[in-house]
Amino acid sequence: MLVQGDFTGIQQFVFGGAAETQKKAARLLRGRSAMVSLLTELAALALLDELALPPTSQILNAAGKFLIVAPNCENARAAVARVRERLDDWFVAETFGLFGIALAATAASPEDFVADGRFAAVQQRLWEELEVAKRRIFALAGTGAPEPIRAADFAFGACRFDGRLPAAPGLEVDREGAHPLSADAIALGAALADPSDTRLLVFRADGAPDATGMLDLDYFGYRVLLTGSADATGNFGAFAADGRLRRAFDLSLPGPEADAVPWSGYARRAIAAHVPVAGHDPAADPRFDGLEPVARGQMLTFEHLARADRDVLADDRVVGVEALGVLKGDIDDLGALFARMPGKPSFARFAELSRRVNAFFTLWVPHRLAADATLRNIYTVFAGGDDFFFIGPWRTTRRFAEALREDFRRYVAENPAIHFSAGYAMAKPGFPVRQLASAADDALEQAKGRKAPDGKPLKDAIALFDSVIGWAEWERVTDMMGRLSRHLGDEVRRSAREDEGRDGDGAALSSGYLYGLLRLAEMKRRLDAPRGEGERIRPEDALWRSHLFYQTRRHVERADGRARDDEARRRQDAAILAMIRDFGEEGIGRSGDAFRIALFDQIYARRD
Repeated sequence: MLVQGDFTGIQQFVFGGAAETQKKAARLLRGRSAMVSLLTELAALALLDELALPPTSQILNAAGKFLIVAPNCENARAAVARVRERLDDWFVAETFGLFGIALAATAASPEDFVADGRFAAVQQRLWEELEVAKRRIFALAGTGAPEPIRAADFAFGACRFDGRLPAAPGLEVDREGAHPLSADAIALGAALADPSDTRLLVFRADGAPDATGMLDLDYFGYRVLLTGSADATGNFGAFAADGRLRRAFDLSLPGPEADAVPWSGYARRAIAAHVPVAGHDPAADPRFDGLEPVARGQMLTFEHLARADRDVLADDRVVGVEALGVLKGDIDDLGALFARMPGKPSFARFAELSRRVNAFFTLWVPHRLAADATLRNIYTVFAGGDDFFFIGPWRTTRRFAEALREDFRRYVAENPAIHFSAGYAMAKPGFPVRQLASAADDALEQAKGRKAPDGKPLKDAIALFDSVIGWAEWERVTDMMGRLSRHLGDEVRRSAREDEGRDGDGAALSSGYLYGLLRLAEMKRRLDAPRGEGERIRPEDALWRSHLFYQTRRHVERADGRARDDEARRRQDAAILAMIRDFGEEGIGRSGDAFRIALFDQIYARRD
């Protein structure tokens, strides 16, 4: 018998719940994401214990899903039913049934794992059973179903971190009333800010020690302890010997060293992920003036991340937009990828491919972020299974998207059939997290909806700044950014030339001129857009080239003054022609969305 578990309502669990306070927002987000993995792990443990099976019977556990191989007998089926009821009761009691873990099972013979074509049929049966289980979760239509209206005690008000849940009496986090699930998520998020010396120990609830670091809730009959290394807090050998200690996990991340070995003597679980911490004193950095100080080694707040991509000019002015970048994506058509695996489909091949895909996001990506100093400010909300969600400084996150795509392309041996799509959005740091997720989701849907001229789905794209571009064409964005940078000039050097009474050798591009280019790019996009019945071309859109020439001539003459002699006029004419070639023919004319993306990048980087 194959038994699959699936966490339902992950998005609502991680991003939902109106918070009345922004305190601990980053830790709460990280902790909730880790909770998905933890709850799935504990549900799988509950099932293994009930079935009296060893850990090796658990084949997969990633991205809120697990798969267990069990004997197909009456006792095993009864055990699955008991665990299903235990999980349902817990989620109804602690979360009012907002979330849950669905369990599905299907029978399989030994031949199903090895004979041609039979394993695919088993997978299909299991998937169908899981869809049914999701719709029957909590057994609301069955005998002995829980009451549809639950008693809820809000005598101490709503949880300040999740208004859907009641605050518990006497439980506060940073002087704010909290539900135990919120308090545990914050504690987990805090521990994962620096998991280099952290273990997660799982005890039977009836035999757990009274120790500092124990989470508040009883999870399906288990208690969870966050503690330090064995050297610091001991091995808990007596608890392991009599079975009270059920699991001991190493949460540390792979180090930034190229030869780092992710093994320290304990089973590793990829619950932790990279989070940005202060590498220097932010108080001494003018970009962070006015923000609450963060000590070296502490997790950076979203406010710090939003300012991290701003630039400090020579005159101490700070320029650049204050914003977060949000990146969300997943592997395209993963189900079809499993279906067309080369060779004979088998249980082992299915498990191997699943683990390899998961390892890229849970092992390689944290190592990459820790090893690359230019990417260390990327905050991992979740990354595992076949999807990911990151938040960071707006420009760094956009650059990370490029690096992630290139790393993944190499990881899959440049196989063109395996790729991912992504959505990118920008937002102010105080924007509610659930709305950040929604904006990134909308962008991801745009990327997934990319089609060829014949209507065939393409995907393999990224959507950002209201544009969609295939990853294969991203080099065009890089080229456009380079062309813009070459014309931007150095404002400090230009001011020095003016002080010396010399003509400029090229105009630094003003923000007004860049916005003008954006308007012209919109005119060209409208001109090329397919039209429905009754829609007409705007005649003025066809004039974008003449507008470009006029605006460019005017910009250069305003910036550098009218030429005083023939040599200066020749230099100005050459500069104008170069700008029209780069921004007109190559940019607006040929590059379309790639040029718009490059323009937005420069506009936001220069905003005062």
